[in-house]
Amino acid sequence: MNYFFDNCLVDAKQLLGKAGQAWASGTDYLFSGRIQIAARALGIADRCLEMATEYAKVRHTFGKPLSSRQAIQWMIADSALELHNCRLLVYDTALRAQEGEKVYLQTAMSKLYATEMVTKVVDRAMQIHGAAGLSDETILERCYRDIRPMRIYEGTSEALRSMIAKELLR
Repeated sequence: MNYFFDNCLVDAKQLLGKAGQAWASGTDYLFSGRIQIAARALGIADRCLEMATEYAKVRHTFGKPLSSRQAIQWMIADSALELHNCRLLVYDTALRAQEGEKVYLQTAMSKLYATEMVTKVVDRAMQIHGAAGLSDETILERCYRDIRPMRIYEGTSEALRSMIAKELLR
C-alpha cells in the first residue's frame, strides 16, 4: 500500500534538511550511524579477544594451559587478524569522512565487515571460555546478545552486500 501527500504544507522548522533534500540529509545520518556501529563492534571485539587471551593463559585442562592447544591458538590468531583488518578499514573510513570525502561505499563495507567480524570474535571467545562463556559469570553472553542486532539495523548484511556489489558493478 502506498501513501502520497499531494499539496501538503510543511512548516520550515519541521523539514529534515533543506527543502527537496531530505534523502541526502537522511543518508548522511545513515552513513554516520554505520561508522558508529562499526566502531562499537571494534571495541566489543577488542575486549572479548582480550578476555579470551587472558583466560586461555590461566585456564588449565589435563595439566596444560588452554593457550598451549593449537585449536585455541588458531582461534586467537584468527580473531586478532580479523580485528586488525577491521580496525584499518574503519579508521580509514572515519578519516575519509572527517576529511569530507563521500564514503557511501566505505561506510557500507566498514559496517558489514565489522559486524560480521565481531560475531566471529565473540563466538570464539565464548568457545574458549566454555560453560563460563555462556553464563553471566562473564560479559560474553551479554556481548553475544548485544552484537546480533548490529547485523540488522542501519542496513542488513545482505542489503549492504547488494549495495556494495551494485556500486562496484556500476
